[in-house]
Amino acid sequence: MKDARLKTILNFYGPAHQRLKLIEEIGEMLAEVGRYIADGERRTNKADIVSELADVVIVIKQLYPDAAKVERKIPEGEDVARQLCEKAALLASMVAGAPFAKLELSYAETVLALIDLFARELAEVPMLKMAIEQKLDRQINRILKSEGFDGNRR
Repeated sequence: MKDARLKTILNFYGPAHQRLKLIEEIGEMLAEVGRYIADGERRTNKADIVSELADVVIVIKQLYPDAAKVERKIPEGEDVARQLCEKAALLASMVAGAPFAKLELSYAETVLALIDLFARELAEVPMLKMAIEQKLDRQINRILKSEGFDGNRR
């Protein structure tokens, strides 16, 4: 886990809470990607998709810090949005059933790779990175405020 903020958030809320959060965030991401697919991939508000992708990335990186280290080969030319939905839904169901750590890690790696590929197809990679940073900072500020700090530090 490179980013200390990820560990701070995980330690504050605890792994059990964050496992449930991952299921919730995957559900929200699936809803946005589902709307994108249903609209014939013409959806104009890609910022909603990117925001939900960022939430999933953040929680996966908390729970599966080794997932980012492995590069998954995703076949080119496949319908990435549909494949992302399928893999993310499977990961959410596995996390809900737990504990299959190695199997979950494999799916976490795949979901992260698909999110990256999907963001590239949307041409929104810089927006995804910015959303991740903003969301991490927001979570850290909430934690600091709950502990009596002003929340303006990183």
